[in-house]
Amino acid sequence: MPYFNHYAMPLVSVLMPVYNGEKYIKEAIDSILCQTFTDFELLICNDASTDRSMDIVRQYRDSRIKVLENQTNSGIVYTRNKLFTEAQGTYLSIMDCDDIAQKQKLEKQVLFLENHPACGICGTWARKINENLETVGHIQMPEEDADIRVNLLFQSSFVQSSVVLRKKLLSHLLYRQEFPVAEDYDLWERLSHLTQMHNIPEFLLYYRWHQQNTSQNQENLLAQKRDLIIARQLSRMLSFTPTELQTHIAIGNLLPLPDSISVSQAGQWLKKLLASCQTSLSGPSSRFHSFIWYRWVFYCIYRKYYLQGLFTPLVSFRPAVMLHTFRLIMRKIF
Repeated sequence: MPYFNHYAMPLVSVLMPVYNGEKYIKEAIDSILCQTFTDFELLICNDASTDRSMDIVRQYRDSRIKVLENQTNSGIVYTRNKLFTEAQGTYLSIMDCDDIAQKQKLEKQVLFLENHPACGICGTWARKINENLETVGHIQMPEEDADIRVNLLFQSSFVQSSVVLRKKLLSHLLYRQEFPVAEDYDLWERLSHLTQMHNIPEFLLYYRWHQQNTSQNQENLLAQKRDLIIARQLSRMLSFTPTELQTHIAIGNLLPLPDSISVSQAGQWLKKLLASCQTSLSGPSSRFHSFIWYRWVFYCIYRKYYLQGLFTPLVSFRPAVMLHTFRLIMRKIF
Protein backbone atom coordinates (compact mmCIF):
# COMPACT_ATOMS: atom_id res chain seq x y z
CA MET A 1 0.00 0.00 0.00
CA PRO A 2 1.74 3.19 -1.10
CA TYR A 3 1.33 5.69 1.69
CA PHE A 4 3.20 8.88 2.56
CA ASN A 5 3.51 9.32 6.30
CA HIS A 6 2.68 12.90 7.24
CA TYR A 7 3.38 12.08 10.89
CA ALA A 8 6.66 11.89 12.76
CA MET A 9 5.40 8.76 14.51
CA PRO A 10 4.34 5.49 12.88
CA LEU A 11 0.77 5.53 11.66
CA VAL A 12 -0.01 2.15 13.25
CA SER A 13 1.11 0.55 16.50
CA VAL A 14 0.72 -3.23 16.52
CA LEU A 15 0.34 -4.38 20.12
CA MET A 16 1.34 -7.92 21.08
CA PRO A 17 1.18 -9.13 24.70
CA VAL A 18 3.24 -12.25 25.35
CA TYR A 19 3.15 -14.83 28.10
CA ASN A 20 4.80 -18.18 27.42
CA GLY A 21 4.11 -17.99 23.71
CA GLU A 22 7.22 -19.72 22.38
CA LYS A 23 5.24 -22.27 20.38
CA TYR A 24 3.57 -19.78 18.04
CA ILE A 25 5.14 -16.35 18.51
CA LYS A 26 7.47 -16.56 15.51
CA GLU A 27 4.55 -17.16 13.16
CA ALA A 28 2.70 -14.21 14.70
CA ILE A 29 5.66 -11.81 14.41
CA ASP A 30 6.50 -12.90 10.87
CA SER A 31 2.92 -12.28 9.78
CA ILE A 32 3.20 -8.67 10.95
CA LEU A 33 6.63 -8.00 9.48
CA CYS A 34 5.38 -9.31 6.11
CA GLN A 35 2.44 -6.88 5.92
CA THR A 36 1.97 -4.97 2.67
CA PHE A 37 1.42 -1.88 4.84
CA THR A 38 4.77 -1.00 6.40
CA ASP A 39 4.32 2.22 8.39
CA PHE A 40 4.00 0.59 11.79
CA GLU A 41 5.77 -0.19 15.03
CA LEU A 42 5.43 -3.59 16.66
CA LEU A 43 5.28 -3.29 20.44
CA ILE A 44 5.80 -6.59 22.24
CA CYS A 45 5.21 -6.71 25.99
CA ASN A 46 6.60 -9.71 27.84
CA ASP A 47 4.47 -10.51 30.89
CA ALA A 48 7.29 -12.31 32.75
CA SER A 49 7.33 -15.38 30.52
CA THR A 50 9.12 -18.44 31.85
CA ASP A 51 9.73 -20.09 28.46
CA ARG A 52 11.85 -19.14 25.42
CA SER A 53 9.48 -16.46 24.11
CA MET A 54 11.92 -13.60 24.57
CA ASP A 55 14.83 -15.57 23.16
CA ILE A 56 12.83 -15.86 19.95
CA VAL A 57 11.88 -12.17 19.96
CA ARG A 58 15.47 -11.04 20.45
CA GLN A 59 16.57 -12.92 17.34
CA TYR A 60 14.84 -10.26 15.22
CA ARG A 61 16.81 -7.24 14.03
CA ASP A 62 13.93 -5.18 12.70
CA SER A 63 13.97 -1.59 13.96
CA ARG A 64 10.16 -1.52 14.05
CA ILE A 65 10.12 -4.02 16.93
CA LYS A 66 10.16 -2.53 20.44
CA VAL A 67 10.13 -4.74 23.53
CA LEU A 68 8.57 -3.92 26.89
CA GLU A 69 8.93 -6.03 30.03
CA ASN A 70 6.75 -6.60 33.08
CA GLN A 71 8.93 -7.36 36.09
CA THR A 72 6.32 -9.76 37.45
CA ASN A 73 3.45 -11.60 35.80
CA SER A 74 0.71 -8.94 35.82
CA GLY A 75 -2.03 -10.43 33.67
CA ILE A 76 -3.51 -9.68 30.28
CA VAL A 77 -5.50 -6.57 31.26
CA TYR A 78 -2.49 -4.80 32.77
CA THR A 79 -0.29 -5.82 29.84
CA ARG A 80 -2.74 -4.68 27.15
CA ASN A 81 -3.21 -1.33 28.89
CA LYS A 82 0.55 -0.87 29.13
CA LEU A 83 0.80 -1.42 25.39
CA PHE A 84 -2.03 1.07 24.79
CA THR A 85 -0.19 3.68 26.86
CA GLU A 86 3.19 3.17 25.18
CA ALA A 87 1.86 3.09 21.61
CA GLN A 88 2.74 6.05 19.39
CA GLY A 89 0.57 5.33 16.38
CA THR A 90 -2.62 7.03 15.30
CA TYR A 91 -4.15 3.56 14.93
CA LEU A 92 -3.74 0.64 17.31
CA SER A 93 -3.76 -2.92 15.99
CA ILE A 94 -4.42 -5.61 18.60
CA MET A 95 -2.54 -8.85 17.91
CA ASP A 96 -2.16 -11.91 20.11
CA CYS A 97 1.10 -13.86 20.01
CA ASP A 98 -0.50 -17.07 18.76
CA ASP A 99 -2.54 -15.64 15.86
CA ILE A 100 -1.52 -14.96 12.25
CA ALA A 101 -2.41 -11.91 10.15
CA GLN A 102 -2.96 -12.10 6.41
CA LYS A 103 -0.50 -9.94 4.45
CA GLN A 104 -3.06 -7.31 3.47
CA LYS A 105 -4.81 -7.07 6.83
CA LEU A 106 -3.35 -3.74 8.00
CA GLU A 107 -3.50 -2.24 4.52
CA LYS A 108 -7.20 -2.91 4.15
CA GLN A 109 -8.11 -1.78 7.65
CA VAL A 110 -6.08 1.43 7.54
CA LEU A 111 -7.53 2.25 4.13
CA PHE A 112 -11.05 1.72 5.47
CA LEU A 113 -10.49 3.90 8.53
CA GLU A 114 -8.81 6.64 6.48
CA ASN A 115 -11.84 6.70 4.16
CA HIS A 116 -14.42 6.50 6.96
CA PRO A 117 -13.47 9.09 9.61
CA ALA A 118 -16.67 8.50 11.61
CA CYS A 119 -15.66 4.87 12.19
CA GLY A 120 -13.31 4.24 15.10
CA ILE A 121 -13.18 0.43 15.34
CA CYS A 122 -12.50 -1.88 12.42
CA GLY A 123 -12.30 -5.65 12.76
CA THR A 124 -12.30 -8.52 10.27
CA TRP A 125 -13.52 -12.06 9.92
CA ALA A 126 -11.24 -14.87 11.09
CA ARG A 127 -10.50 -18.49 10.32
CA LYS A 128 -9.98 -20.76 13.32
CA ILE A 129 -6.82 -22.84 13.02
CA ASN A 130 -5.26 -25.54 15.18
CA GLU A 131 -1.60 -25.98 16.12
CA ASN A 132 -0.93 -27.54 12.71
CA LEU A 133 -2.36 -24.53 10.83
CA GLU A 134 -5.39 -26.57 9.78
CA THR A 135 -8.67 -24.68 9.48
CA VAL A 136 -11.17 -25.94 12.07
CA GLY A 137 -13.84 -23.27 11.76
CA HIS A 138 -14.51 -19.64 10.99
CA ILE A 139 -15.83 -16.51 12.68
CA GLN A 140 -18.02 -14.13 10.69
CA MET A 141 -18.83 -11.14 12.84
CA PRO A 142 -21.54 -8.65 11.77
CA GLU A 143 -20.33 -6.22 9.15
CA GLU A 144 -22.31 -2.98 9.43
CA ASP A 145 -22.57 -0.62 12.40
CA ALA A 146 -26.31 -1.22 12.97
CA ASP A 147 -25.86 -5.00 13.03
CA ILE A 148 -22.85 -4.74 15.32
CA ARG A 149 -24.83 -2.65 17.80
CA VAL A 150 -27.65 -5.18 18.04
CA ASN A 151 -25.20 -8.06 18.23
CA LEU A 152 -23.47 -6.38 21.18
CA LEU A 153 -26.68 -6.92 23.11
CA PHE A 154 -26.01 -10.66 22.88
CA GLN A 155 -22.22 -11.09 22.65
CA SER A 156 -18.95 -9.49 21.61
CA SER A 157 -19.00 -8.25 18.02
CA PHE A 158 -15.27 -8.40 17.24
CA VAL A 159 -12.49 -10.95 17.10
CA GLN A 160 -10.11 -9.14 19.44
CA SER A 161 -6.94 -9.96 17.50
CA SER A 162 -8.51 -8.60 14.32
CA VAL A 163 -9.24 -5.11 15.63
CA VAL A 164 -7.64 -1.85 14.53
CA LEU A 165 -8.93 1.23 16.37
CA ARG A 166 -8.20 4.92 16.67
CA LYS A 167 -5.98 5.64 19.65
CA LYS A 168 -7.78 8.91 20.43
CA LEU A 169 -10.82 6.89 21.49
CA LEU A 170 -8.84 5.54 24.44
CA SER A 171 -8.13 8.89 26.09
CA HIS A 172 -10.41 7.93 28.98
CA LEU A 173 -11.19 4.27 28.24
CA LEU A 174 -8.96 1.25 28.75
CA TYR A 175 -9.48 -2.38 29.67
CA ARG A 176 -10.78 -2.69 33.24
CA GLN A 177 -9.26 -4.88 35.93
CA GLU A 178 -12.72 -5.96 37.10
CA PHE A 179 -12.99 -7.79 33.77
CA PRO A 180 -10.09 -10.28 33.80
CA VAL A 181 -12.12 -12.16 31.17
CA ALA A 182 -14.50 -10.67 28.56
CA GLU A 183 -12.33 -7.56 28.86
CA ASP A 184 -12.65 -6.94 25.13
CA TYR A 185 -16.45 -7.25 25.13
CA ASP A 186 -16.60 -4.73 27.97
CA LEU A 187 -14.36 -2.30 26.05
CA TRP A 188 -16.20 -2.59 22.72
CA GLU A 189 -19.52 -1.94 24.42
CA ARG A 190 -18.22 1.20 26.10
CA LEU A 191 -16.55 2.42 22.91
CA SER A 192 -19.79 1.86 20.98
CA HIS A 193 -21.18 5.01 22.62
CA LEU A 194 -18.35 7.07 21.09
CA THR A 195 -17.95 5.87 17.52
CA GLN A 196 -19.23 3.89 14.58
CA MET A 197 -17.96 0.34 14.09
CA HIS A 198 -17.27 -2.00 11.19
CA ASN A 199 -16.01 -5.48 10.37
CA ILE A 200 -14.42 -6.08 6.97
CA PRO A 201 -16.13 -9.23 5.62
CA GLU A 202 -12.89 -10.95 4.67
CA PHE A 203 -10.90 -13.65 6.46
CA LEU A 204 -7.85 -11.50 7.22
CA LEU A 205 -6.85 -13.27 10.44
CA TYR A 206 -6.03 -16.82 11.45
CA TYR A 207 -7.28 -17.21 15.01
CA ARG A 208 -5.55 -19.97 16.98
CA TRP A 209 -8.13 -22.31 18.47
CA HIS A 210 -6.60 -24.15 21.40
CA GLN A 211 -7.92 -27.57 22.25
CA GLN A 212 -7.01 -27.39 25.93
CA ASN A 213 -10.08 -27.36 28.14
CA THR A 214 -10.77 -24.12 29.95
CA SER A 215 -11.26 -24.69 33.66
CA GLN A 216 -14.82 -24.72 34.94
CA ASN A 217 -14.03 -21.76 37.22
CA GLN A 218 -12.86 -19.73 34.21
CA GLU A 219 -15.96 -20.67 32.23
CA ASN A 220 -18.19 -19.62 35.11
CA LEU A 221 -16.37 -16.29 35.46
CA LEU A 222 -16.61 -15.65 31.73
CA ALA A 223 -20.37 -16.30 31.78
CA GLN A 224 -20.78 -14.05 34.82
CA LYS A 225 -18.93 -11.13 33.23
CA ARG A 226 -20.64 -11.60 29.88
CA ASP A 227 -24.07 -11.58 31.53
CA LEU A 228 -23.15 -8.43 33.45
CA ILE A 229 -22.29 -6.61 30.21
CA ILE A 230 -25.53 -7.79 28.60
CA ALA A 231 -27.65 -6.74 31.58
CA ARG A 232 -26.17 -3.24 31.78
CA GLN A 233 -26.93 -2.66 28.09
CA LEU A 234 -30.49 -3.88 28.36
CA SER A 235 -31.10 -1.86 31.52
CA ARG A 236 -30.42 1.35 29.58
CA MET A 237 -33.07 0.44 27.04
CA LEU A 238 -36.01 -1.22 28.78
CA SER A 239 -37.22 -2.89 31.94
CA PHE A 240 -37.02 -6.67 32.16
CA THR A 241 -37.56 -9.48 34.64
CA PRO A 242 -34.83 -11.93 35.72
CA THR A 243 -36.56 -14.59 33.61
CA GLU A 244 -36.54 -12.33 30.55
CA LEU A 245 -32.82 -11.74 31.07
CA GLN A 246 -32.24 -15.50 31.29
CA THR A 247 -34.28 -15.93 28.10
CA HIS A 248 -32.21 -13.30 26.31
CA ILE A 249 -28.93 -14.88 27.38
CA ALA A 250 -30.18 -18.33 26.33
CA ILE A 251 -31.05 -17.07 22.85
CA GLY A 252 -27.69 -15.33 22.47
CA ASN A 253 -25.75 -18.43 23.50
CA LEU A 254 -27.97 -21.08 21.86
CA LEU A 255 -28.90 -22.53 25.26
CA PRO A 256 -32.21 -24.13 26.31
CA LEU A 257 -34.90 -21.67 27.38
CA PRO A 258 -35.77 -21.34 31.08
CA ASP A 259 -38.31 -23.98 32.14
CA SER A 260 -41.03 -21.40 32.70
CA ILE A 261 -40.67 -19.83 29.23
CA SER A 262 -42.28 -21.19 26.07
CA VAL A 263 -40.84 -20.70 22.61
CA SER A 264 -43.70 -18.32 21.84
CA GLN A 265 -42.91 -16.23 24.92
CA ALA A 266 -39.26 -16.09 23.92
CA GLY A 267 -40.30 -14.71 20.53
CA GLN A 268 -42.41 -12.09 22.30
CA TRP A 269 -39.36 -11.04 24.33
CA LEU A 270 -37.42 -10.40 21.12
CA LYS A 271 -40.34 -8.38 19.76
CA LYS A 272 -40.22 -6.27 22.92
CA LEU A 273 -36.45 -5.89 22.50
CA LEU A 274 -36.88 -4.84 18.88
CA ALA A 275 -39.29 -2.06 19.81
CA SER A 276 -36.73 -0.77 22.30
CA CYS A 277 -33.86 -0.98 19.78
CA GLN A 278 -35.83 1.13 17.34
CA THR A 279 -36.11 3.94 19.89
CA SER A 280 -32.82 3.54 21.79
CA LEU A 281 -30.17 2.71 19.18
CA SER A 282 -28.91 4.86 16.34
CA GLY A 283 -29.32 3.30 12.90
CA PRO A 284 -31.98 2.10 10.44
CA SER A 285 -34.88 0.36 12.18
CA SER A 286 -35.10 -2.14 9.32
CA ARG A 287 -31.57 -3.34 10.08
CA PHE A 288 -32.41 -3.88 13.75
CA HIS A 289 -35.50 -5.83 12.74
CA SER A 290 -33.53 -7.96 10.28
CA PHE A 291 -30.76 -8.80 12.71
CA ILE A 292 -33.04 -9.78 15.61
CA TRP A 293 -35.23 -11.84 13.27
CA TYR A 294 -32.12 -13.54 11.88
CA ARG A 295 -30.86 -14.36 15.37
CA TRP A 296 -34.23 -15.87 16.25
CA VAL A 297 -34.36 -17.99 13.09
CA PHE A 298 -30.83 -19.28 13.71
CA TYR A 299 -31.67 -20.04 17.34
CA CYS A 300 -34.81 -21.95 16.37
CA ILE A 301 -32.91 -23.97 13.77
CA TYR A 302 -30.16 -24.78 16.26
CA ARG A 303 -32.64 -25.80 18.98
CA LYS A 304 -34.85 -27.60 16.40
CA TYR A 305 -37.84 -25.32 16.90
CA TYR A 306 -38.38 -25.26 13.15
CA LEU A 307 -41.99 -24.12 12.90
CA GLN A 308 -41.54 -21.51 15.60
CA GLY A 309 -38.70 -20.03 13.59
CA LEU A 310 -41.00 -19.51 10.63
CA PHE A 311 -44.16 -18.45 12.43
CA THR A 312 -42.95 -15.74 14.77
CA PRO A 313 -44.08 -12.24 15.80
CA LEU A 314 -40.85 -10.99 14.23
CA VAL A 315 -41.98 -11.85 10.68
CA SER A 316 -41.99 -8.82 8.40
CA PHE A 317 -42.96 -8.45 4.75
CA ARG A 318 -41.08 -5.19 4.32
CA PRO A 319 -38.67 -5.80 1.40
CA ALA A 320 -35.70 -4.19 3.13
CA VAL A 321 -36.19 -6.33 6.24
CA MET A 322 -36.78 -9.55 4.30
CA LEU A 323 -33.81 -9.09 2.00
CA HIS A 324 -31.32 -8.31 4.76
CA THR A 325 -32.61 -11.14 6.95
CA PHE A 326 -32.24 -13.58 4.05
CA ARG A 327 -28.73 -12.28 3.37
CA LEU A 328 -27.71 -12.79 7.01
CA ILE A 329 -29.13 -16.31 7.11
CA MET A 330 -27.43 -17.32 3.84
CA ARG A 331 -24.11 -15.94 5.06
CA LYS A 332 -24.40 -17.96 8.25
CA ILE A 333 -25.24 -21.16 6.39
CA PHE A 334 -22.68 -20.86 3.61
